[in-house]
Amino acid sequence: TCDFSSYMVGVSIPASDPNVTAVGGTDLRANLKTGVYHSETVWNEPAYQAAGGGGFSSLYSRPAFQKGVAGIGSMRGLPDVSYSASIGYGIIVAFGSSGNPGEFWIFGGTSCGTPQWAGIAAIADQAAGQDLGNINPALYQLGRASSDGWSAFHDITTGNNSFPPFTGYSATVGWDAASGWGSPVATNLVAGLVNK
Repeated sequence: TCDFSSYMVGVSIPASDPNVTAVGGTDLRANLKTGVYHSETVWNEPAYQAAGGGGFSSLYSRPAFQKGVAGIGSMRGLPDVSYSASIGYGIIVAFGSSGNPGEFWIFGGTSCGTPQWAGIAAIADQAAGQDLGNINPALYQLGRASSDGWSAFHDITTGNNSFPPFTGYSATVGWDAASGWGSPVATNLVAGLVNK
């Protein structure tokens, strides 16, 4: 709640706006030396009292690009996609001023994943030679087109975003309210966005 006295269930604006790409969180496991992908689960770190968000808007109706997606009813579902958000395996950031790096901090959460998705969208804009605009319709086309042989996403199928005392959503095959379509397979995703 706004007075920080208790919790309430809800999705936030601007993430729930259909003109915004909502980014959920994952806990990524990869080789720390080579970067080779191993697996991901929905971001949920009780030790840090943190978990990914997701759910359904009470304000925005289901946008056309979500029509026919299993698990989405009459209202806007989110997240659309996900990205690594683990605090335990977070991003190391130098924080300081006047050219002095000062201290090093570990950052996590969807606040880390969202700017990285913005970077991927900017790379797709550059590859296309134009501003691709709202990429949500293309993301849903790519999510529907994913198959075992080709995919723009790592489909997250394990974990949930429950935050006691609230029961959240569990990951499933395809789109779900815990991880959206999943995390990007960046080379396939960028190529898919350019071709849409």
